[in-house]
Amino acid sequence: MAINLLVSGKLKDLPNGLHRDGGNLFLDVRGDSRRWVFRFKREQKVTELSVGRLANRTLPEARKIAAELRQAVADGSEPKHILKPPKIETEKTFQECAEEFVKQEAPRWRDGGKTSKQWLSSLKFYSFPLIGNKPASAITVAEIRDILKPLYATKGETGTRVRQRMENVFTYAFDQAGIDRVNPAALGKLKSTLGPPKRPGSGNKRLHHASAPWEAVPAIYAALKARQSASAACLRFAILTAARSGEARGATWAEIDLAKALWTVPGERIKAGRPHTVPLSGEALAILGSRLIHSQ
Repeated sequence: MAINLLVSGKLKDLPNGLHRDGGNLFLDVRGDSRRWVFRFKREQKVTELSVGRLANRTLPEARKIAAELRQAVADGSEPKHILKPPKIETEKTFQECAEEFVKQEAPRWRDGGKTSKQWLSSLKFYSFPLIGNKPASAITVAEIRDILKPLYATKGETGTRVRQRMENVFTYAFDQAGIDRVNPAALGKLKSTLGPPKRPGSGNKRLHHASAPWEAVPAIYAALKARQSASAACLRFAILTAARSGEARGATWAEIDLAKALWTVPGERIKAGRPHTVPLSGEALAILGSRLIHSQ
C-alpha cells in the first residue's frame, strides 16, 4: 500500500478533486476549500470522515490521525470515536451488560436457570477477568482474540460457546447504549486469525450415555418393577409415556387427569414451548395410583 504521496509545499496548488495521500487519507479540494478526509470500507459500505481543514491541520498531523483511524478500523472499533471520543462515563461495563442480558433471556430459556448459570459461569471464568470492567464500546477485537485463542487451541467447543455468548452480549450492549459499531466478537472479524476451533479427536471423543437396545427394554422394565423405590417407578412411567426424564420427574398431580387417563404437560416444561397431552395406559395409571397411595 503506497502512502505519503502528497507533498506539503504543493498542497495549495492542487486542482479541484480528491487527491490521494495513501493509507485512506485524501485531500478534498473544492474551490477555496481544502479539507482532509479519511475514507474506509466496512461491510461493502464506503464511509468518509472529515479530519479537518488544511488551514488548521498540517499534512504530518493529518497522517498521524489517519494512522490512528486505520488501527481503529483494523480493531473493529468505531473510527469516528478517535476524532470525537464518545462519552462513556455512564456506559455500563461488559459484565453488567452480560448480567442484564442473561436476566432478560432467562424466562425464554425455560430450564430452571440452568442455561443462565452456564452463561454466567463461562463468561465469569474466561471473559470477565480481561474485559469485565471495561465499557463494551472500549473493547477491541484484539482483546477478544486474546480470550479465545487459547480456548480455540485446546477447548474448541468451549471457545465457540464463549465467543457466541460474548457476541450476544455486545449486541445487547450496543443496542441499549445506541452505539453504532462492529461487534468485536463477530466471527467474521476473528475467523482469519483464530482458525477453526479444535474438535475432540479420537483420543478425546465426547461420549454420550449408552442406550439400551429395544430388545432389552422388557427385561429392564421387569427389573425396575421389582424395585419399590420412587426413582424406579418414575423411570417406568417415563418408559411407558416416552417422556423426557425431566418432564417425568417434574410431573405434578395438577397435570394428571385420572378419570380421562391423560397427562397434560404445560408449555413451560416442554422444550418446544407448547402444551403436550399424553394418553396414559393402564400400567401408567397403576404406577400413579401406587404413588398416590404412598403419598397419603
